Amino acid sequence: MNIRSLILLAIVGLATAIAAGFFGSWHPVLDTFANFRAHFSVALLGLALIWIFRYGYIFGIFILILVLPGLLFSVGMMGQYLYPSKPGTKAETTYTLLYLNLFYENATPQKVTAMVARIDPDIIAFNEMSSQWKHHLKELGSRYPHSWYCPEWEQIGGSMIYSRFPMTSNSGYCHAYSALSLKDVIIGDQKITIGAVHIRWPWPASGPRQVDQLKPVLNRLGSTAIVVGDYNSTVWTWLVQRFARYGSLQIIGGIGPSWLHQFLPGSWIKYFGFPIDNAMVKGDVLVRQVQTLDPVGSDHLPVLIRFSVK
Repeated sequence: MNIRSLILLAIVGLATAIAAGFFGSWHPVLDTFANFRAHFSVALLGLALIWIFRYGYIFGIFILILVLPGLLFSVGMMGQYLYPSKPGTKAETTYTLLYLNLFYENATPQKVTAMVARIDPDIIAFNEMSSQWKHHLKELGSRYPHSWYCPEWEQIGGSMIYSRFPMTSNSGYCHAYSALSLKDVIIGDQKITIGAVHIRWPWPASGPRQVDQLKPVLNRLGSTAIVVGDYNSTVWTWLVQRFARYGSLQIIGGIGPSWLHQFLPGSWIKYFGFPIDNAMVKGDVLVRQVQTLDPVGSDHLPVLIRFSVK
């Protein structure tokens, strides 16, 4: 098989995979393809340009036209239009929420503690908080008098929510394997549900089944909430969209790529990563700014949210 045939085969395969990802609601296997939509689209764009310069314009331009929907949809879903951040007024009180999947093999916990000290957020949500992390972060207990922990495995850890604001005593939910942790906090006179999510990988793993199991819980979610976490699926997948719909939540745009395999440098995440760490809100929460921060030893980037309450 010559190089031209190999390129043609790759073009057909990538185009088929991209198209399949748009039908993720039909079956979870198609939704798995959707996770790679942006990366497949960039690869297909490169092959289309090679075809144009080496083999002819007509077919190459046709492929470029095919690749545009995948690219535009991916970039748009990582952009601002889903739930645009809005600057607040100077007189408005704003709060900060920091989210991070700590990564159970993180070898630089001091970077995490230094980041928390520097940002000094009002609320923190952590995933993969194993027993070693409890030791590294024990000093947070004096700065955050209220916390809620949902365990998973000692090796991997669970989810922890820290808060400077009081937590209600009659609230609190932990789903199996810490897929969802919920706790109500009181800011002023407003009750806000804080959620930390850690869904498993897409099909053939159990992520899609977990989301369906969470439907009754999400249906009962409080009227005002912030839900953050590692969905292990990109923001445009049917899995993430379904999670948001079950909880009547709006997905916050603008977070962008947040995860890349630990074998690759953390500095590459913002350019080549997958947007699987997402945030959703409902009710009286107004998001003013959302951004990813510099890597701190995890294979995920920290996510910082500035918000106000109506």
